Amino acid sequence: RDCGTCVACLPACPTGALDADGLDARRCLAAWLQLPGSLPHWIRPHLGRRVYGCDDCLTSCPPGTRAISEAPEADPLGFAEFLALDDDALVERFPHWYIPRRDGRYLRRNLLVALGNSGDPTFAPLLTASLDHPSGLARGHAAWALARFSPEGGRIALVGSTGVQVNIQRLEYQTYDDIGNITRIRDYRNDNQRLTDLTERLLGT
Repeated sequence: RDCGTCVACLPACPTGALDADGLDARRCLAAWLQLPGSLPHWIRPHLGRRVYGCDDCLTSCPPGTRAISEAPEADPLGFAEFLALDDDALVERFPHWYIPRRDGRYLRRNLLVALGNSGDPTFAPLLTASLDHPSGLARGHAAWALARFSPEGGRIALVGSTGVQVNIQRLEYQTYDDIGNITRIRDYRNDNQRLTDLTERLLGT
């Protein structure tokens, strides 16, 4: 389709991924939500309460608005109900979604980031419970989300409880360098300094 002089989608993109030259997928929220692995810290606040996809460009587009209005309404489900499902049930709930490797951990990761961005501290117990999840991916994103409500409270929850300390020591945490390579932090169970460094990185301090 030729958009002519219409540029309505360009300012609508929350991360500036769209410009006159096209789409920079490295900044596209919908793309990140469908990728495997850990979400880099810089993109997480931009995701807001999104769990799958981002329609900001589509809703700003006149033809796109009409298409969305004709789509069937989604079946609403609360965050707590989502997180109560196990990973397999999450995947089964949304058979038409693209989920990397059909692995429900990635939907859970997205849910935890959305909770952290919600600004609603009543979700803190859900996040605290997720610190005991068997997946390191879930534990790491739950720790980050919990710290969004209260960095100091997050530090107490992460470091002040012996049970949680064990979980922190089992995390498989990933960060991305400036050119997109993954850097892993591993083998720090008996390294107190590295554990402290990891906790600070999780809390964004």
